[in-house]
Amino acid sequence: MMRNIKSLTPIVLGAVLVFDPGQASALDGSLFPEGYCRDTAPLVNQAALGVVAQIFPAYVDNVAGSLAGAVPLREIPKDKALALMAESSLRRYGIADFLTDAEFRGDCVYYLGEDTLKAVYDAFEMNIATPLAGLDRDEHPFRMTAMVVGRDKVGLLYDRERVTYYNERSRRTLSFRQKVFLDLGLSEDGSVKYLDRINGLSVDTGFPYGWESIEAMRQTGGKVQSYVLGKWRSPTPVHPIAQRPSKSDMMVAGCSNPEVCGMPAPAATAISLRMGFSSLDALRGLSESKTPF
Repeated sequence: MMRNIKSLTPIVLGAVLVFDPGQASALDGSLFPEGYCRDTAPLVNQAALGVVAQIFPAYVDNVAGSLAGAVPLREIPKDKALALMAESSLRRYGIADFLTDAEFRGDCVYYLGEDTLKAVYDAFEMNIATPLAGLDRDEHPFRMTAMVVGRDKVGLLYDRERVTYYNERSRRTLSFRQKVFLDLGLSEDGSVKYLDRINGLSVDTGFPYGWESIEAMRQTGGKVQSYVLGKWRSPTPVHPIAQRPSKSDMMVAGCSNPEVCGMPAPAATAISLRMGFSSLDALRGLSESKTPF
């Protein structure tokens, strides 16, 4: 089954906030206005280009010490990011719906910086295995410092080499590296959305396998599944992107020491991780009875 996924050729991933993201493109009902890449100035900020180069070196050229985009690079600023999230929330989109937007499957590559991600985190809750910010299992804060998305790919950058945290929705401990990468793809009819070739994300499966990679996720029919240990796991409902309660309420609920945490711990994600083993029957049957996914 996973071979089929690997061989897929992706199709080019308080008060109510109200924003107008602009007229949507006719292409797949995009969240973006038609011609957004064409009408947006190239990314020229040297610090931002340096961050993009850390994530996707091939996307940035260095000419006589000056950085420039080797591909069409644009920044999604704070106001635009909030507008996109507000529209996603109105459409009841999950994170896979957002990432597989037609705009992220075209030639342009988009950069979201730390301040923008913080603003999105403060305003919206989303079902994502690699949260924008939160507390690790030792109650130390972590945060995403950059996201680069476009050309069927996503790259994430965090403020430390390794983050391990407990996900309450899946009731599993997840771990991810400082850099996380994944590919975006759709089935031919667009009904199945894939976050494929995930690199840098793993789950503690318990005895006897321990830490295992989450290789892919897919969303179809309002359900999301993850691919772990060679099998698609049982589906769980998509949790749409939603506006958060007030920040003060979230800090009381999600952080035992707000002065240390700085930002509230994000709501846990609903990744489907319940195993149904199909080979090595005796050993896997034991594993399922002792530590089922």
